[in-house]
Amino acid sequence: MTTSQRYIFSAIVVLILGTFIVVFAGWIGYGPFQYLRYYSFPKEPGEVLQGKIETLITLYALDPGGKTGMIKESGTRISGYEILGQISLEGPAAAKALADSAIDIETKDQQLVKGIMNGFKPRHGIVFERSGKRYEILLSFECGKLYATCDGKMLGMQRPQHRDDQWFFSGNSQKLDSLLDAAKIPREKAP
Repeated sequence: MTTSQRYIFSAIVVLILGTFIVVFAGWIGYGPFQYLRYYSFPKEPGEVLQGKIETLITLYALDPGGKTGMIKESGTRISGYEILGQISLEGPAAAKALADSAIDIETKDQQLVKGIMNGFKPRHGIVFERSGKRYEILLSFECGKLYATCDGKMLGMQRPQHRDDQWFFSGNSQKLDSLLDAAKIPREKAP
């Protein structure tokens, strides 16, 4: 093997190894090589959000600028956001309110976004229990993203370095807003 053949062979090996490292880093979600992957939103909580299942829900008005870490509900906070007020809705009323909000997680291919919640300002929180599990869903109709936990654990990739995973969704907050307004609950209005 001549010197020029060795250089060519070495360059090919380095190129193949470098490509493998970049693809592997993207697959595990590290560094600048992160890419979007798709994860289905769990069926049962998704059907509750779409109003297909009747259950008791608690609707929260949240302060979108009031996040102070990832603390769980205690007193006046849920998933770190300050609670401005809350109402409980049962069965058909809950299902109708959610159905009227047209929350649809599937319109954007059930896309789960990794990383920091840029522009995520939830004004609504929905908490409910199904099949012995407690779900907390934070909704930002402004940016079209939601953040969800089940029994205090983030729904998504379930890996510690991705604690800010969120799904894209579409919907309309007017029905939820009108319920909060009717109960005279103060809330932060979207710009």
